[in-house]
Order: sequence, then structure tokens, then C-alpha cells
Amino acid sequence: GGGDVTLDISHNDDWNLIGLPLSVSDASYDVLFADAIEGTLYEFDNGYVQSQVLEHGTGYWLRFDGAGSDAVTGGEISNLTLSLNADWNMISGITDVVDVSSIVDLGGIIVEGTVFGFSNGYSQVTAIEPGNAYWLRTYEAGDISLSSTRNDEDINLKEDNLKTEKKNDAKKSTCRWFSKPFN
Repeated sequence: GGGDVTLDISHNDDWNLIGLPLSVSDASYDVLFADAIEGTLYEFDNGYVQSQVLEHGTGYWLRFDGAGSDAVTGGEISNLTLSLNADWNMISGITDVVDVSSIVDLGGIIVEGTVFGFSNGYSQVTAIEPGNAYWLRTYEAGDISLSSTRNDEDINLKEDNLKTEKKNDAKKSTCRWFSKPFN
């Protein structure tokens, strides 16, 4: 906790996966990302939905006319619980980098190896970076938590056992590459 933090959130030309890693008074995309193309903020809820205001933990597509960065100032977010749908979700993280391996997934709902970032193409990632957003696949609906501190070994053990059981039950599925909301 403490005072405000400023993060530089960089973006590429065209479509980017972005998120809001700070508590801000006005989370409108056009206030946070002044050089974004109007009307291009989309979230994913079993289909693309146009949005105006960013919510913590939600991932968004946002289109820019040129590469650059935006300085976003606000309060730190050190813990966040995300309620996910079954199958694919677009998520974003907290103020700190969170290793994918340290996401708290007590229900064992995350399909291992399905956290993807986008930077002129998709790639599998090992960390959730502040200001970026990611695709993540789940076996079923449920909650996961992101935290900047992690020290409970019992949770780790319980989580690993659940993941192993789920993995044994799961059908093999191939990675599906996502399309942008519009070209």
C-alpha cells in the first residue's frame, strides 16, 4: 500500500491486449490511453463486447494508430480475484508481475499451458505483466487469484493435487488461435 504509482504501459501499432493494473479515478479507455482509436475497446464474454471503461482483472483488445506508451498513475493493486467462464477468458493482472505458476487456482480450473499474450502474434507466456492482457483457458467456471506475495505451502500442495487429477480427466485439446475483434 502507500502512495500512487505510475506505470508506463507500452503498445504496438494496431491491436493490443491491454489491462488496467492500477486503481484510478477514471478508468475510461480514452482517458487512460489518449492515442487509442475511438470505439475500439473490446472485452470477451463468450463473444466480443464493446466497452468504454476498463475493469480490474479483465483483458481487452484496444487498437492504436502507431506504437507508443501511456503513463498511468493510480493506487497499487496487490491482490485480485478473477471470476472466469468455462473455456477461454481474457484476463489482466495486478500492479506487480505475477508468474503464471503462482496463480492461485484452488479449483484446478486452468488448463495448463494455455496462457497466451499477443504482440504482433500470439505466444505462450510464463508471467502476467502489468498493463498487458492474456488469453487463458479453463476446464470450468470458477475463481483464480493473483497476488504479489505468496507463502502458503499448503495451498500449493492442494492445488498441485487438484491439477494432476484434472489433467488426467481432461481430453487433449489443440490450441485455438484467436482472431481480433475486427480487421
